[in-house]
Amino acid sequence: MDQSLSKVQSIRGLSKAMRADETILEEVRNDPVGAIEQVMRNELPNTQVYRMVVWALGATLIVSLAGTITLSYGQIDIPDLLVAANAGALGALAGIVTQN
Repeated sequence: MDQSLSKVQSIRGLSKAMRADETILEEVRNDPVGAIEQVMRNELPNTQVYRMVVWALGATLIVSLAGTITLSYGQIDIPDLLVAANAGALGALAGIVTQN
């Protein structure tokens, strides 16, 4: 079973690959820090948590924007907290979406 170190996506996967393939075992023996760094670069993000955070920030942004529009339509002063919530949710959403 010929596995490449570039396809290993977790430390648990590295352990299994080292048991299954002597070349990977030798790569880790020769450069253990480099092997672990390579696995960390290959690691996939937790997409379920990522989606939940994006949905929550999106919902916060939509609700606070709706509140802002409703208040401005009624010609009521918009509270600074609502403006800050809009800006914070939008900034966090932009930061998460463009993290790479």
